[in-house]
Amino acid sequence: MRLRELRLKAVGPFSDTRLCLAPAGLHLVYGSNEAGKSSALRALISLLYGFPVRTPDDFRHSYGRLRVGGVLEDQDGRRLHVTRRKGKSRTLRDGEDSEFVPESAIKALLGDVDRDRFQAFFGIDHPRLAAGGRDIIRGGGRLGELLFAAGAGMVRFHELQERLRGEAAEIYGPRSRKPRLNAALKRYADLRREVRTASLSRNEWEERRKSHEELIRRRDELAARMRRTDIRLSRLSRLAESLPLFAERDRLAAALADLEGVPDLGGDFTDRRREAQEKERAARDKEEMAVREHRRVIKALEVLPPPGPFPSRAGEIRRLYKLSDAVAAMEAELPGRRAAARSLAEDAAHRAADLFPDHPDRSPEALAALFPDRQQREIILSLAGEAADLQNRITAQQTGVRRAEGDLARIRAELDLLPPSGDTEELAAALSLVRRREDTPRRLEELEEETADLFTEARRLAAVIPAAPEKGEVPSFSGAVSVLSLSSLERISRCRPPASEEADVREQAVRDAEARLSRIKEAEAAARTELLAVTQDLRELDLAGAVPAEADLTAARRARAVLWRRLSGQWKNGAEDRPGDWKEREEKFIAAVRHADDIADRLRREARRVSRRAALAAREQTLDVQLAGMREDRDTAREALAAARRAWADLWRAGGLVPGPPAEMRPVPAALAGLGEALRRRERLERRRQALTAEWDAALAALRRAAGETQETAMPAELIRRAVSLLDRQVRDAEIRERLTADAGRLSRVVSEAQDEREGLRGLREKWRERWAAAVAPAGLRPHLPPERVIHLLTEMEGLAGQMTRGTELAAEIRRLENRVREFDAGVRELSAELTGEPPDAGISAHRLAERLQNELGRAGEIEVRRKDLLERKERQRTLMEEARAARSAAKEHVRDLCREAGVEDVAQLPEIESRSRRAHGLRGDIEGLERRLVALASDLDFSAFREEAKALDASAAESEIRELTRLSADMAGELSALDREIGRSAGELERMDGRADAARKAQEARSVLADIRREADRYACLQLAASVLEEAVESYRKTHQGPVVGRAGDLFHQMTAGAFSGIGISVGAGGEPVVTGIRSAAGGEKEQGEALDAAAMSDGTADQLYLAIRLASLELYLETNPPMPFIADDILIQFDDERALATLRTLADLGRRTQIIFFTHHRHLIELGRDGIPEDRLITLALDHRERGKERDDCVARRRH
Repeated sequence: MRLRELRLKAVGPFSDTRLCLAPAGLHLVYGSNEAGKSSALRALISLLYGFPVRTPDDFRHSYGRLRVGGVLEDQDGRRLHVTRRKGKSRTLRDGEDSEFVPESAIKALLGDVDRDRFQAFFGIDHPRLAAGGRDIIRGGGRLGELLFAAGAGMVRFHELQERLRGEAAEIYGPRSRKPRLNAALKRYADLRREVRTASLSRNEWEERRKSHEELIRRRDELAARMRRTDIRLSRLSRLAESLPLFAERDRLAAALADLEGVPDLGGDFTDRRREAQEKERAARDKEEMAVREHRRVIKALEVLPPPGPFPSRAGEIRRLYKLSDAVAAMEAELPGRRAAARSLAEDAAHRAADLFPDHPDRSPEALAALFPDRQQREIILSLAGEAADLQNRITAQQTGVRRAEGDLARIRAELDLLPPSGDTEELAAALSLVRRREDTPRRLEELEEETADLFTEARRLAAVIPAAPEKGEVPSFSGAVSVLSLSSLERISRCRPPASEEADVREQAVRDAEARLSRIKEAEAAARTELLAVTQDLRELDLAGAVPAEADLTAARRARAVLWRRLSGQWKNGAEDRPGDWKEREEKFIAAVRHADDIADRLRREARRVSRRAALAAREQTLDVQLAGMREDRDTAREALAAARRAWADLWRAGGLVPGPPAEMRPVPAALAGLGEALRRRERLERRRQALTAEWDAALAALRRAAGETQETAMPAELIRRAVSLLDRQVRDAEIRERLTADAGRLSRVVSEAQDEREGLRGLREKWRERWAAAVAPAGLRPHLPPERVIHLLTEMEGLAGQMTRGTELAAEIRRLENRVREFDAGVRELSAELTGEPPDAGISAHRLAERLQNELGRAGEIEVRRKDLLERKERQRTLMEEARAARSAAKEHVRDLCREAGVEDVAQLPEIESRSRRAHGLRGDIEGLERRLVALASDLDFSAFREEAKALDASAAESEIRELTRLSADMAGELSALDREIGRSAGELERMDGRADAARKAQEARSVLADIRREADRYACLQLAASVLEEAVESYRKTHQGPVVGRAGDLFHQMTAGAFSGIGISVGAGGEPVVTGIRSAAGGEKEQGEALDAAAMSDGTADQLYLAIRLASLELYLETNPPMPFIADDILIQFDDERALATLRTLADLGRRTQIIFFTHHRHLIELGRDGIPEDRLITLALDHRERGKERDDCVARRRH
């Protein structure tokens, strides 16, 4: 897809702006600050994918008016004209914004490139470029990450990977307790222990519960008494409040009774009465005014004069008045025409005397007979033209003969001056051979550079190979790469790595041994940790008090049985003893019984602690045994690891290599293969250089022989220049001789042919003279007159005939005008006599009479218009009088209706009755308001009963009872509040004493922690899976695209750094992964030629250029298998110096041959750099700012600013 035109119709600061683009090439779009560069970029994206929901480009045009259009072109040249508007649906329109266009039309051009893909891969701005450069530096130039990020158009890819690893580490660490998942696992175990240890005595809790319920019962009884007291208090208070209201109501009712019989006229009666009286007065005034106006109109009609007879002849009067101006113009024109006719006749007479001085009769009729007709005239003119052509041919023929004879003499003189010709074949062959091999010195230099690069590459690869050094030689892996000689490199290349299968087996054996030892150590550490925890738990149990065991109970029961047998035996045998001894034995027996019972009770009460201590002791013994076995396994694993490492070392030593860890030895086979290939390529290049040198020397020797050079002191360039000059002179002399010889032969033939042609022209001229004499004789002309004179005479005859014709026509026109003037004069005078009744004065002109008739007609018309207006005013005033009388009658009837409504006979009585009605109306409203307040006080009681109860109420007794009830309610409220506080404390103690509730809370918390564990575990698994998938995708992309992308990116990097770097190299990182390095050129400053520069050591600008080179290489790879798509860059050269900026612009211009490159910038010096350093056929400059009009090379920019 190509963008051929971008139409910024109404977006951002633009109105009707067009940017026309070429199908390929670099487009530099310049705009100063505030010119709308960012708006133009957003408009381009919006054209392809639609406006976003919110856009900052509506500061001049509202959302509904936002429009951007364009012309899109596919690979076959088919174009699509579209317009995009801001909206939710159907936003794609045709070029004229008149019809809907389906989105599939533009998606067919975009393919599978969506908005995110287009902005990421086909667009880049300075922040994204800088972020890509920082990724290179921070990531150490890891090749896989760099290729993947550039191919996907991503930035901060290294930060993404680090963020995934960091977030996973924050969730879980195998040997750490700080991450969230580790802490949650520990908390879950602690909660499980706390749930098991939560318990309480049942009897104590039951007593507390009964006491709590008693408090609740007391509170409920108190609350019931308080409610009854409040109800009585409320009723008494409402009755006491209603007493003054009932008294006021009775007073108002008595006042209303005094006004009994007064009608209720309503609040608007006075306004209605005043309105009716006002309408009656207005109707009376209107009627009087209409009567006066009607009388004035009648008087005006009586004094108006009659119009006269003029209106009946209005059409004739107007026609004559309009014709007056035309007739006056005719009268003014007649003297001039008469003078013209006289002048024309005199001129014609003089012309006839000049043309025919000998002719006796020069009348118009006689002269007309002498004029030739059309056929004769055409024959004469044709013969005159033939005479001119014939004379031109004769003159040209004579001139050509003289020129040919002069040229022939000159050519023969030049041939005599030329040197003799020589043989140029040998010199041309030798020179051709040298020219075919003219690039040999450059190729030799390239071969030497390539050989040096291969030698550097071989040294770099040798640095990776830990070959066993010979005596006195520095080990290759010590970092001293530059000291290795060719023989040392060849010796290192002869080292042989072990077979890959055997190396993999040995490496796997080492890894298995290391993994087994690591697992044993981890298991041993876990067992030690668990043993420490078990020991700690046993110590905590012992500190909480000794826990009896079953053996303790058995020993106590055995001691109790022994004492019982002794005591019962003495009792059965009747043995006598001192009373004190019996008492002592009895006490011992009772103490033994109590001790055994105590142990049994404790075993029942502390059964959990007993069983837990037994389990912990058993686990402690098991862990001791396991640790002893693990120590033996660890020693065995160490011996196995040492044996595997010895076998691994022996495997590499057999090939002459110093063994290292498997991770370090992994790239050695590839490095050995690369070293061997580099040395073989170097040998082939050396042979090729020697062959080219021999061929070049032989070609130069042959050229010296052919050019006659006897000495070999001249440089090859000077020798070639001399040979070329000699060959050019010989070839030029041969060409001149051949050309002059051919020209001489041709000119000889021209001279001979010209002599024959001259005789033929003479015969043609004699024949023409005979035809000419026959043609001019009928017109009375002499044959010896030249054609020019005859043509002049014919022209004069035509002029004379035209003058005679114009004179006849002019005389007829004068007669017609005179007749029109006479008809106008007679018509006006006849009409004036008929209308005025007497003939007009002969001294007055017809024009003056016509004007008088028109004026009289105008005055008659004004009188008629005045009469019609007065008649219309008379009718209008009569109508107004009738309307006023009707309105006055209606208003009087309305006033009488109001009197009947108020019950009075006279209108003067209405104000008094209105005042009494308003007072009665106010009393009724006050009574209704009091009754509403009383109903509200009665609440749910019947109003009549409430009224009777209020009348029967003793006010003083009620007031005393209210005070007493208020005090009692306050006391009960305080007591109720105290009970509530005591109930709250009791409930809290019950809750604290209820072990089941605490266990439930702990269990609930444990379930919540377990849910957190599941959530964190899922998140950890997702992060680990995402990191693994991303690493696999990066590695797969690197293997697929490393070859085609890195090579091309190296060339682009060389171009964009203006030769400071020769390309991109690949080395092995600290982790064994391939990393990117920059290979410096010979002019790279303090660095040695060919030395690699790590990505971490690059400057910000160089890292930006490296990232851009890989981005452009990925884009070129995409274009090899996909249709072109515009690549958009937004001021990406901010950190580039002028040299590298120009180099990058040239690189973009080269890429512009394959697809469009649209580069937006507000730096004018980039435009100047591009114009000075890029050919015009590959650079198109456009301007967004109206101040830059005329400076761009493309004139397809039309903008109207508002």
